[in-house]
Amino acid sequence: MTHEIAKAFAESEFEKYRIVQDRMFESDFDHFLALEEQAERKND
Repeated sequence: MTHEIAKAFAESEFEKYRIVQDRMFESDFDHFLALEEQAERKND
């Protein structure tokens, strides 16, 4: 029974973490675009 409780707790904590991580995630492409925008602003 304790294994099931521990597993359920771990899964619920992971779901909380996953939501935060998904919001904060920035792909390499998004990062590249942000750098390009910064470079364009500096050149203007």
